[in-house]
Amino acid sequence: LILVVMLFSMTIVAFILFKSLPPAAETVVNVKGDKFYTKVVTESDGSATSGKLFSGSKVVEFQNERFFRNLKDLESEYKKYGNEIKTPGSLNCENWGVVTTIFEPSDAVKKQVLIPDWCLVVVGDRKGPLSYSITAPLNNFIFLTAAQQDEMAKTFPVVKALPWNHFGRKNVGFLYAILHGAKTIWDFDDDNILIDKTFQFALSNSNNSDSTTPSYYTALEPEHYDSLVLNPYPIMGANVFPVWPRGFPLERIISNSSSSSNRIPVATVKVESSSVGILQSLANHDPDVDAIYRLTQPLPFDFPRRANSQALLVPIGCYSPYNAQATLHMYSSLWSLLLPVTVHGRVSDIWRGYFAQRLGEDIGMRLAFTPPMVAQFRNSHNYLADFDSEEPLYKRSMKIVEQLSVWKGDHIETFPGRIEDLWIEMYEHGYIGLKDVELLQAWLQSLFAAGYKFPLFSGKANAKSILVSRSPQHPFIKPPPPVTVHPKHAGNHSNAGNKVHHTIEGVDSNVTHGGKRHRRSLINY
Repeated sequence: LILVVMLFSMTIVAFILFKSLPPAAETVVNVKGDKFYTKVVTESDGSATSGKLFSGSKVVEFQNERFFRNLKDLESEYKKYGNEIKTPGSLNCENWGVVTTIFEPSDAVKKQVLIPDWCLVVVGDRKGPLSYSITAPLNNFIFLTAAQQDEMAKTFPVVKALPWNHFGRKNVGFLYAILHGAKTIWDFDDDNILIDKTFQFALSNSNNSDSTTPSYYTALEPEHYDSLVLNPYPIMGANVFPVWPRGFPLERIISNSSSSSNRIPVATVKVESSSVGILQSLANHDPDVDAIYRLTQPLPFDFPRRANSQALLVPIGCYSPYNAQATLHMYSSLWSLLLPVTVHGRVSDIWRGYFAQRLGEDIGMRLAFTPPMVAQFRNSHNYLADFDSEEPLYKRSMKIVEQLSVWKGDHIETFPGRIEDLWIEMYEHGYIGLKDVELLQAWLQSLFAAGYKFPLFSGKANAKSILVSRSPQHPFIKPPPPVTVHPKHAGNHSNAGNKVHHTIEGVDSNVTHGGKRHRRSLINY
């Protein structure tokens, strides 16, 4: 009886203590463990019929030093750093390819190293191979080992700040290329293979010339377009519908010409080549789409690719997601290459691209999508794992675009100061972690040390296009051919001689290219 009374008493006390506890706290955390904020969530915060939206409200105040906010004179900042900077290797090229990998040399890397007038830096990692054997008859290749990167970290703060065993090691390659003369950087993944041995749709009529006579880049551009976001895939002739790139706001998929029924009028225009700072290549076979598309829609698919195909300019003040899988960056945009590391790799390049497009408005820099210069034969991925890692894209892409579009960066006179201010703004509103702001500051310091010349802040966009001709409807779109995918095989896609088998459960992936079968294990990299 005494034991029963004691147990009953303890139960009553525990119940009272439980009821007296404060409401549960929800902590929003990024993948590296940076705490953004803690907020109280009560049972009334919700609905039986709907969840909660990401508000984008300010959740934290940046308390650390702002190194570039009061910077007035860029030339004096350049003079702070000496010219005797030692880095591994002696290569110097104006054109660089940059890739990081933990695999042995892929077909994409082997083809890249054979391109004349281009150099290639492959950034290693501690969990990857210690050496990298590849045939480079042009003597245009370097593999940055972990030990060499440790040496660079003694001089460059951004290298020291980067985590190991992480996609962010690619940032070391960007800096290395800039240190060794880069005027153009091809930012690519080792599963995106160049179709030709040239960048046919990008460099043929775009250059970094110092000539006083401007050259022009001819492209397509939507006319009278007033939406904040642009889906380039239907305009560029994707033969499946609906279709959208990874990072495109989900709430705009139906309304933003993701189907053949919504046609956007385009015009042929020309802009000064120097204003086209970033060119994103589309990818054939397995284009860059998100996990929702991969789980529900047919793959593979292609885009039209003809000798006279033109790129698509994104209108000024409009945003489109672009990636770090097959993108050319001209000298005027090399400052924008830094990949955030406190978010997942499936989010990092998209956020980077959105940041760059807003800042690009300040210097008259344009983004263009080119017809496919690559075909992607994707490394093994678990679609459901991709879905999980892409969650911020689904919930926050529209909000981040809306906030970037109204950001002013008032009273900041230099472009590095504006870059710093925007990244701080994105941290304060919960898109990236504090470590990314610190990484950005180290990146800017490292760029100054490397002698990179930042664009001048003009205060307004000055890269308007000149009309060449009009087309009542964009020339590429046509009704897609019928595609039949049996529900039983919804996760398996094949096309002609190139067979790609994906397992939704992520057990394995078998890829056949040109009659050769490759088996790759799943990675979390």
